Amino acid sequence: MNKTKRLLTVIIAVALLVVCISVFAACDKTDTGEKTVVVRFVGNDAYGPTELFNVTATTQSANLHELMIELQKQNEVVYNFSDSSYGAWISSVGYVDGETKMLEPGEGEYVAILHSIDEPDLIDYTNVSKSFKLNGKTFMYSYVGISSLPLIDGAEYAFYILSY
Repeated sequence: MNKTKRLLTVIIAVALLVVCISVFAACDKTDTGEKTVVVRFVGNDAYGPTELFNVTATTQSANLHELMIELQKQNEVVYNFSDSSYGAWISSVGYVDGETKMLEPGEGEYVAILHSIDEPDLIDYTNVSKSFKLNGKTFMYSYVGISSLPLIDGAEYAFYILSY
């Protein structure tokens, strides 16, 4: 009887371990497969947000930060950031369209990241008023920073200067 209890305990422990490992493996959203995304640089005109430039990229980068570094190496964008304990902090971004054009925040402004990904854990619902439509897509204010924002095939990302 004692052997049976011990065997049953071991089987249950192994089953729980397998379940825990499966759950944690399912939580990893890192996608290093090839995906095509669009990065938009957005300004304002008399009617609100307007696209200044865009880059379509096919990449294996896992997040927007990695993609921007990749695009900068290819001389398609300018990406200035500093590392912090929370991830990369964007100081300015720009694009190369014959000449370099920068989106640089002024006093009381910052570079915001918006995206077209319809996943609740990536949308900052407290900043819904900063969302906008562009070319038929709705861009929502990102809940996560550029280092944590995953690249998803077919998604679009926008850089936009906003006030605090």
